[in-house]
Amino acid sequence: MKLLSEKLSIKERLGLGKKAGNLNELLLENYSVPNGFVLKWSDRDIFEKNLDQFIDDIGGYPLAVRSSGQLEDLGDLSFAGLYETYLDIENKEDLINAIKKCFESTQGERVEEYLKKAGLKKSKEELYESFSVLVQKMILPRVAGVAFSVDPLSGIEDHLYVESCEGVGEKLVSGEVTPNRYIFNHFNLECHLSENNDDQAILSHQNLKEISILSRKIQAFYGRPQDIEWAIDQNEKLWLLQTRPITKITWRKDFGELTNADLKDGGISSSVCTPLMFSLYQKCMNISMPEYFKIIRLWNDSIPKQCLYHFYGRGYWSSGNVKKMLRVIPGYDEKSFDEDLGIMKDYGKKGPEKTGTNLMSLIKGIPVLLNLEKEFKNCFQESHKYINNFKEFELNYLSELSNLKDLSTSDIEKKFSNMIREFFIPTETAYYRTIYNNSNLQSVFKESLEKLEKKLDIKINAINLFTGIDGISHLEIQKDLKLLHDALEINDEEKINKALYDFLSRHYHHGDRELDLLVPRWAEVPERVLELAKNYVHVPAPSNKLYIAEKDKVLEELNKTMFSTKKKAKFVNDVEFVRSYLKLREQMRELSTCSYYIVRQYILELDKRWVNEHRVHQRQDIFYYYIDEILGLIDKSQNEDKLAKIKEYRKETYQGFRLFDAPNDFGFGMRQSENTVEVIDGDLILRGIPCSPGLFEGEALVAKTIDEIGDISENSILITKFTDPGWTPTLGRVKGVVTEVGGVLSHAAVISREYGIPAVLNISSVTDRIKTGQKIEINGDEGTIIVRGVGK
Repeated sequence: MKLLSEKLSIKERLGLGKKAGNLNELLLENYSVPNGFVLKWSDRDIFEKNLDQFIDDIGGYPLAVRSSGQLEDLGDLSFAGLYETYLDIENKEDLINAIKKCFESTQGERVEEYLKKAGLKKSKEELYESFSVLVQKMILPRVAGVAFSVDPLSGIEDHLYVESCEGVGEKLVSGEVTPNRYIFNHFNLECHLSENNDDQAILSHQNLKEISILSRKIQAFYGRPQDIEWAIDQNEKLWLLQTRPITKITWRKDFGELTNADLKDGGISSSVCTPLMFSLYQKCMNISMPEYFKIIRLWNDSIPKQCLYHFYGRGYWSSGNVKKMLRVIPGYDEKSFDEDLGIMKDYGKKGPEKTGTNLMSLIKGIPVLLNLEKEFKNCFQESHKYINNFKEFELNYLSELSNLKDLSTSDIEKKFSNMIREFFIPTETAYYRTIYNNSNLQSVFKESLEKLEKKLDIKINAINLFTGIDGISHLEIQKDLKLLHDALEINDEEKINKALYDFLSRHYHHGDRELDLLVPRWAEVPERVLELAKNYVHVPAPSNKLYIAEKDKVLEELNKTMFSTKKKAKFVNDVEFVRSYLKLREQMRELSTCSYYIVRQYILELDKRWVNEHRVHQRQDIFYYYIDEILGLIDKSQNEDKLAKIKEYRKETYQGFRLFDAPNDFGFGMRQSENTVEVIDGDLILRGIPCSPGLFEGEALVAKTIDEIGDISENSILITKFTDPGWTPTLGRVKGVVTEVGGVLSHAAVISREYGIPAVLNISSVTDRIKTGQKIEINGDEGTIIVRGVGK
């Protein structure tokens, strides 16, 4: 038996069950939780002799008896209402009976049926041992109810959803009463809905404000939206009775089709994103995307100019608005567009949108296609010119960084503002332009391949045509890691120092998470580079054998056609241009990564100065401003006091979604990844998007983050949520890659093709389906993963 108010180890807390463990944690954090004690199944024969002392310790009768199982509140399973609850217990005899009945409720038909539906199998003994009974001081409430820190019906994260009833909340949970309902805005404290069915259960504005503050704090504490049971006593004091993650949220539909495609696999949606990092992305996308679509004459003034949105602590772009513009192009195929980016959508009975090549579409589309072809070439030439001139800018800003500490705050602010406008924004928008063109070029190229397949009556493997591209910038990291590895092997200090210096001179701006401004770059943590070098495993140079074979196969068939010389030349030119664009995108990414390094160094210095000058409360506060707000504070166009409230709200939001499994796509018609799962001869077969060819059978290595990577064996196949450039050295050591997000253009796909290892992307929840050590087969040609001997 344990008191809720005891300071317990993590292991002891877990042994109390989910509900009691959470309440113990929150009580010790000074939340208003009624004190109590917990009995485990192992206490069943001895608890009575110590009962009186425990009752006295929590303040005597009346008491409430509730369940607290280790199977409860699992995130996607709530177990709500399945176990018995006993309230208003006034004597020891009733208390003992209630405890025994609560234990017995684990064997009820409701529990058995719920476990069956959830696919969980537990013996009677396992259910007893995983179950605890929570005895608490009974709160005699004026009103009680439930609160959801994020409205589960609309998915709007600024909205608190509350239901209340007179007296104890069990009447509401069990459906005995029609509750009052409220929707309350956490930020502006306005009540958007007040539906009162019981005058005795009305909540005042102050009540709602207190519940809002409580729910936001608890969400920030646990890092994900919470479903809270609360009570307000006769003295208007708010009590916390229970909290657990919200199990189901209907994602918001008020901004059309939104996706984090190409933002999660190495982008700002890979995890919760600071407002500053989001705003840098948003500012550049809001500039570059409308400008790009105007160049190719697809921009529609009815389309909102805001292209990027910040929801659930992450960035999402409007795929719906982009599709509205692209569908003018003859041959446009919505499904192909979505598959390239890994977007999931239910197309309904109408199916995906397609634009044919009839007379009307050609009349509308030919000017667009001509402008698109022109833009492909212009962007290619101008990007290479930018790359050639970039080194001079880079060296100038690096020189400025080395002198920051000697400058006054006002001088640093002026240089920072100029750097953002004159260096960062031009670099980042140039990179985005390359991304847009690369994506559209891929679509045009795929369409031309499909036509060629029909004419030649052959199957062309487009993925093979994208392999063996030399000079990918991220692969240069591997070459320089080898030099440092060799120096470490011979333990020559002079050579180690030189190799480390040379490595950081070229790759100083890289890091484990390059699009999180809170995370240090390798120049700041050289010990991380030494660790990577120690674990270096030689990777053969990229091979172009698959590319040559696939290209020769097509050329051989074209040789049999009329005007073959002209057709062959066009095919070769088209393929080489597409391959060059893939390489260009990676080169421009390198420039972007460098610019973020320079932004981070300025921000760190400003952060330190502003704290010392009492312009922000604590270190890292600056990361919760938007970039325009920082620039506004510098030129005095923004009010510090007004922004302080917004900043604190954003900090709480950031904390409240840091562990949240956010949706990848949402809006009307959008759905979460639902991959085909089959069982054949006891093997589990999962299907995703084939992104790099090859077949390999080995052992799964599951790592949801780069920090979770353990020992990599010669047969390891990496199973992860996503990768970003910081994973590049790791990808060089595994024999295959499987991710939960991404498409053929994502980082994991590009690097896997260059390493010559199979990659299958966009398999939902694969890090939960597969366990480290399981025997699996990865087929990068078919897009399948076979897990041996586990199918049921």
